[in-house]
Amino acid sequence: MVHQYRNNGYNIVLDVNSGAIHVVDDVAYEIIELYRGMYPREMGKDGTFCGDEEVFAALAGKYGREETQEALGERAGVSTVTVSRIERGVLVPSLSTLICLCNALETGSDSILAAYIHAASPVRWSPLVQKLENLDADKKRRAEAMIESILDNI
Repeated sequence: MVHQYRNNGYNIVLDVNSGAIHVVDDVAYEIIELYRGMYPREMGKDGTFCGDEEVFAALAGKYGREETQEALGERAGVSTVTVSRIERGVLVPSLSTLICLCNALETGSDSILAAYIHAASPVRWSPLVQKLENLDADKKRRAEAMIESILDNI
């Protein structure tokens, strides 16, 4: 059980089970508040909790560039300054940083680099990839299992 309150400009979260008290930023406070409204929750087969998509949708476009850079930096294990410099084109990320960013964004490097690759023919998504990207998580997982089964039996 978690209790939340704000006092003197601080966002305070109390984890009753462990006794831990946390002072969190506005984004974390809102995420915790959104998740608290979704209990009981069950973990899906893909390791995500039911309701994750609803939280992402509720937060989409709500926060400014600095807040999203900070969140991405924390998730990828890099500094906010690094994320900012990469976004502005001042810094070319190392391969290990690019991998961390891709994992944090849950996307492949091709979707990030496609706009920067100068080739004789433009980089294009195949129609199959476009169809797969529009599937929900459960259908993606099932499609992946079917494709792996086909490839294993060729």
